[in-house]
Amino acid sequence: MLNLLVHIMTTKQTDITQRARNFIITHRAASLATVDKDGVPQVVYVYCLVDDDLALYFMTRVESRKFENIVNQPKVGMSFVSEKTMEAIHLTGVAERVNDLESEQSIWFELMKLRSPDTANEPVPVVQMFERGATGEVAIIKVTPYEMTFATYQKAKEGHYIDFWQKVI
Repeated sequence: MLNLLVHIMTTKQTDITQRARNFIITHRAASLATVDKDGVPQVVYVYCLVDDDLALYFMTRVESRKFENIVNQPKVGMSFVSEKTMEAIHLTGVAERVNDLESEQSIWFELMKLRSPDTANEPVPVVQMFERGATGEVAIIKVTPYEMTFATYQKAKEGHYIDFWQKVI
């Protein structure tokens, strides 16, 4: 009986993990929250990749405020939202620069493929800045989440919303 319960719990967690990963794949733009050395928050928009372990990757200019903030305080928050489906993923994690050249190049090429539907022929903004000479160096950042929740706001039959939070990590 205990083995069956463990199997059910593991399967349920695997399902929500896969659902969260799929949500991030289809909603690749996120709000990233960092803080500077004086504790002043900054929230910016980043395009992300996600791996099988739910680690997230994005690129930024090394002279950007968010890069400096991450170097000084690597704890970050992120949110992925779909207004259409009334779903969201919120996470906290630790950000670090990817320094392995092979990994950095592989992630770089995958991030270059990310396109907005409105600008299908243009790369993500940080690549545009790099290609136009507005930045000298681009860094790949990895965010390893230590807490992640998936929220679904479903409308009940009587018209009220029921918030539904599932812990992913």
